[in-house]
This record gives sequence, C-alpha cells and structure tokens, in this order.
Amino acid sequence: MKFEEIFIFLISLFSVTCTKEVTLDCIFLDLSQHDGEYECYGASNGIFREGDSLIITGAHVGSYSDEDVQIFVPRSNLRFEDIPGEIQKKFQNLNQFDVNECDVKNITNNSFKKCNNLRRIFLHKNKLEEIPANSFVYCKMLTRLDLDDNAISKVNDEAFSGLESLQELDLSNNKISGITRNIFKPLESLTKLKLSGNAIRIIQSEAFRSLQSLKELILSNNKISFLNQDLFISCHALEVLMLNNNQFSPFQSGFLEPLKNLRTLDISFNRLNRLISKDFGTLTSLTQFKARDASIDAIEIDLFSEMLNLTQVDLRNNICSDAIIQENSNELMDKLNIDLQKCFSNFENSFCEYFYDNENLYSCKLSAIFLEDQQNEFAISGSHFNGDNDENVMKIQTSNSRLELFPAVISRKFPNIKKLNLRNVQLHRLVQNEFENLKYLTTLDLRLNHISNIIDDWFQNYVPLKQLILIRNEIEEIGENSFSGLVDLNFLDLSFNKLISVPYQAFKNLSNLRSLYLNGNFITALTDENFESLIKLRILRLAGNEIETITEKSFQNLQNLREIQMQDNKISNLPIELFSFCVKLEYVNLEHNQLTHFTPKYFTNSLNLNYLDLSSNKIQIIRDREEFMKLKQLSSLFLSNNECFDENYDDFYYQDLMLPEC
Repeated sequence: MKFEEIFIFLISLFSVTCTKEVTLDCIFLDLSQHDGEYECYGASNGIFREGDSLIITGAHVGSYSDEDVQIFVPRSNLRFEDIPGEIQKKFQNLNQFDVNECDVKNITNNSFKKCNNLRRIFLHKNKLEEIPANSFVYCKMLTRLDLDDNAISKVNDEAFSGLESLQELDLSNNKISGITRNIFKPLESLTKLKLSGNAIRIIQSEAFRSLQSLKELILSNNKISFLNQDLFISCHALEVLMLNNNQFSPFQSGFLEPLKNLRTLDISFNRLNRLISKDFGTLTSLTQFKARDASIDAIEIDLFSEMLNLTQVDLRNNICSDAIIQENSNELMDKLNIDLQKCFSNFENSFCEYFYDNENLYSCKLSAIFLEDQQNEFAISGSHFNGDNDENVMKIQTSNSRLELFPAVISRKFPNIKKLNLRNVQLHRLVQNEFENLKYLTTLDLRLNHISNIIDDWFQNYVPLKQLILIRNEIEEIGENSFSGLVDLNFLDLSFNKLISVPYQAFKNLSNLRSLYLNGNFITALTDENFESLIKLRILRLAGNEIETITEKSFQNLQNLREIQMQDNKISNLPIELFSFCVKLEYVNLEHNQLTHFTPKYFTNSLNLNYLDLSSNKIQIIRDREEFMKLKQLSSLFLSNNECFDENYDDFYYQDLMLPEC
C-alpha cells in the first residue's frame, strides 16, 4: 500500500458526513376504547441515517398532545438505519417503541437516551449485528425487549446494564455463537429468555447465575453439545426448558439437578442414545417429557418412577420406542411400563466395533455404560477382524457411552493403545495412576466431561503421553504432582474450566511442553512463577479470563515463545519489560482489554513480531511511535475501536501507517 493511498484513505475516514432532513408523518390514533393507548402510526419515504435530523409532523386527535403518545409504530415503508433520538424527545411518555422490519443496523448507548417510561421495545426483523455496551442503560422501567430475527453475532457483556426490571428477552433467530458469564448478570427480574435459532455452542458456567426469577428458557435449534453442571444452580424457579434440536450425543448428566420445579422438558431431535435414571431423578414436578426423534435405543427401567405428576411422554420415532402417551398420572405409569419393555431390556451393553481408521490404526469404537455406583462386572464384547486381537488395538474412541469412572479392564484388555478418546462420556472422578499400564499411550482426550479436581499423583509414574486434552470440564484444582510423570508432554489444553489462578506448581516437570491453552477460565493475575519451568513453550493462550495484573517477569523464561493470546481480559497496564525475554515472539493478541496507552518499546527485543492486535481497548495515546520502524517484520497492526482510533485501521503495514495525533 502506497503512502499516497494511505493518506487519502485516512482523510476520507475523518471527513464529515453530509446530513439531511427526514420527515416523519404521524397518524395519531386513539385506541383507548379498544383496550389500547394513544398511538403515533409513523410514516416516511426516506431513510434515516446517523447524523440526519428527523422532523415529526401530524395533527393530534381532539385534546391529545405529544405528552399523551404512548406507542410509536412505524408503517412498512419507514427505514431507520439508526434510531432517531427525536422520537423519544418529542414523545417523552412513550411506553412502547415498536420498530420492526425497518432495516435498523445500529443501536448505541444514545439510541434510547430519553426512555424513562418505556416498558416495551420491539426491534425484530431488522439488520442489527451487534448489541454494544449500555445500549439500554437509561431504560430503567423496561419489562420486555424483543431483538429476534436480526443478524446479531456479538452481545457485549454490558449490553443489558440497567435493565433490572426486564422480564422478557427475545434474542431468537440471530447468529450468536456463545453466551459469556456476564451477559445476563443485570437481569434479576427476567422470567422468560428466548435464545432459539442461533448458533450457540458454548454457554459459560456462570451465564445464568443471576436469573433466579427465570421460569421459561428456550434454547432450541442451536449447536449445544455440552452444558456445565452448575449452569442452572440458581434457576430454582425454572418451569419450562427447551433443548430440542441441538447436538447432545449422548445426553449428559448433572445439569438438570437443581431444577426441582421444572414442569416441561423437551430434549427431542438430539442423539441421546440412552436415558439414565440419575440424570432426571430430581425432576419430580415434571408433567411433560418430550424426547422424540432422539435416537434412543435404551432406557433405564426406573427412569420415570419418581415423576408422579407426568401427564405426557413423547418418545416417537426412536430406535426402541414409537410411543406418545397422554394420560392422567396414575394410568400413565402403567402404560409406560408396557410400551417401553424393549427400551428397558436394551439398557446394559458394552460393545466394541473394530475397524481401521484413516491412519490405519486398528481401533475400537466402544459403546458402553459404566456408572460410579455400578456393581456388576464390566465386560466388553465384539468380534475382531481375521488375524487381529486385543493386543493389536492402537486406538479407542467412544460412541453412545457413559463412563463415570474409567474402567480398569480397558487397560488390561488393550495394553498397546496409543490414542484414548473418552470425550463426552460423563467422566466424574479420576484415580491415581489409572493409565500407568498403558505403556504406549501418546494421546489422551478427556474433553467435555465433568472432572472438577485433577488429583495429586494422577500421573505419578511415567507415561509417554504427548497430548493431554481437558478442555470443557469443571476443573477448579490441579494437584502439585498431578502431571509429574508426563515429562514428554508437549500439548496441554485446560481451556474453559474453572481455574482462578495458573497452577504453575503442576507444570514444574513439563519442560518439554510446546503448547499450553488456558483460555476461558477465571484467572485474575499472572506472577513471576507461573511459567518459569516451561522453557520450550511456543504457544500460550490465555484469552477470555479475568486477568487484571501481570508482573514484570511473568514471561521471563519463555525465550522460545512464538504466540501469545490474551484477548478478552481486563488488562489495563503492561509492564515495560514484560516481553523483553520473548525474543522469538511473532504473534500477540491483546484485543478487548482495557489498555489506555501503548508503546512499541514493549517489543524492543521481539524483532520477529509480525502480528499485533490492540483493537477494542481504551487507548488514548501511543508513545515512542518511531520505535515501530525497528519492527521490520510487523505486517498487521490492529487498532480499531479505541478512544483515539474509532475507525478501522485493520491490516495496515507499519511502514505506511499514519497515526492521528492523540
């Protein structure tokens, strides 16, 4: 990019947008005789954009005035790219703002500045892509907010600040992929939350902690395969939970336990495979249970025995049942026991399907149930290929399995396995040295389980493990010697757990570790000792924590570090010597923090740096700009959405970058 092109582009960014007047005609309607209110039925042939001025005209009915207008509803030809502040200034007693299908693209913390009396806002079927911080902070009386059928992919953690009175929130049919822990924190009065029809995969464990009044939660038609056990710990009032059309496979345990007042549960259109009694044991108030088209092939015989209020069970189009039963509660149990005999008899099963995978490893796909309180012996059946036997099995993966404990018989039966995949099997508890007999094990995948504590001496004895994956468990503690036998480990993923600090003592023997992922935990600080043993570390990921403080020597032994990700934290200050030892650093991501200033001197010794993201901070000033010239490999510098850089500066080459004075 040439100097002249950059200069012209920057001039265009700071040019003043031409404004125009847009006229809105109100047809005023007195609807009081029909249980309605005084309404402005607005019309305009124009398009209102940011910076335009809106002129509102129209003759009132009888003795009514602007102060009497309580509802604003536009006609279909009205287009607002931005919300005009003039509407609320003119009609200061509005209690309903109904702007649907008007092509609204943007809302800001100024969009609803005069909304003291607003009770309901309807903005569905618009073109919103983001809900910024404090968008409705002045709407203290708001009880209903509809934002469905937009294109919202990003909701700021403070988007709903000030909405302590909100009772209904509709975010359905958008593009939201994850729910972070603080999004709904202010919504203490919320009773109905609709999130269906998004692309939600992740809901952080604290996300619903403030929703003690919630009665109805709609999570249908998403991509959810895992919910944290503590997700609903505060939702004691919940009566309706819709989880249909997601990606549960199989159904997981634990998260339903607090929901003792639940009346309706819909888990249809998942791949549930088997239903186990203890997963539903606390749902004694349930009246409707729906699990149609859920690939169910087995049900534990006493699953419904404590659900004495049931009046409907829908199990249509499953492998072992096509039943839909609607009876009074006394007769329903008798019918269930007759209609579900096939499901009950299929329940216990441990079976290996043997095959060669795409790496030509002889593999076992294990279908099994092994519960923590199970008394019977765990046995595995299945037929080998000609000439193969248990000792030839190099890889185990699970399908339709529930293994609350790791069955020791697997180690004895398949002593030569290299890869063990126990993802999403409801694993709760670990046992000391439980994998020590697997002398060739190099990959252990335990993601999407319910492990809360990595016990001391879990790997006390040597195991040749290279990769250990523990993402999306509930890990709060890691023992000092948990990984002591893993001296060859080079990849460790502890992302999306509940760690509040870096468990550095557990890392002391991991001198060969190359990649460490700690994203999505609750870590608040980094200290000098955190990574001192990890001398070969190349990739460190700390995004999505609560990090506020970092000591000067936090990274002092990371001479081989190439990549560090610290986006989405609360970092306001970086020690000047923080990266001075990271001489091979190439990639740094610090977006979505609270930095107020920056200097390229942070990277004086990091001459290989080629990517630096500082977007969405609070940067007011960049000092020592001439130091950028020393970073000759820097090809991408991101500065958008800072206090001094409110336009897009993404992907500029450092040699050409002209930064405005701050």
